[in-house]
Amino acid sequence: MDPAPSPGSPRPIRPAGFSPSQGLLLAAVVAVGLGLRWAAVARAGCFWDEGLFVEVVRGLAAGHRPQAGGLWEDGFFPLSASWLAPLSAAPFVALVPQRLALDAARLWAVLLEGLTLLSLARLGRKLGGPRLGLAAAALYACMPFAVVYGGRCFYHHLAVALLTASLADGVDLFTE
Repeated sequence: MDPAPSPGSPRPIRPAGFSPSQGLLLAAVVAVGLGLRWAAVARAGCFWDEGLFVEVVRGLAAGHRPQAGGLWEDGFFPLSASWLAPLSAAPFVALVPQRLALDAARLWAVLLEGLTLLSLARLGRKLGGPRLGLAAAALYACMPFAVVYGGRCFYHHLAVALLTASLADGVDLFTE
């Protein structure tokens, strides 16, 4: 048995707040959401900005600085000013042959959608309980726009995942 925490020590990590059956339901919701997104991108063509993203990621994965031709005059990427998105996708792309670079980058996007689904469930649980958390995740998992574009490797995927995770953590500042 673990000893009781001493005064002034950090609070122990709280459980997720979902019952075991709700946790299984959440896992099923996330699996369905990821499956729908992967099925949508598996048969989709490549958008120009996905191609640009993959080229930037491939260059970063190979240790090269991206060519300025893919950047605007001010040095920013067309859809984002952040290097975090391509840097976070680079390990996925570095591990596969060049012909699979788009698939690896799309896998990165689908996995980030999984983080978004979990963060939405956590945010909903904090705001209204486990049922609201499950409903939020289920709605986002099946939302047509999110399904069609959720697996595309765009710059905004990292921002959406980090925003929902930050909101789920930050809501405690206003509710406790």
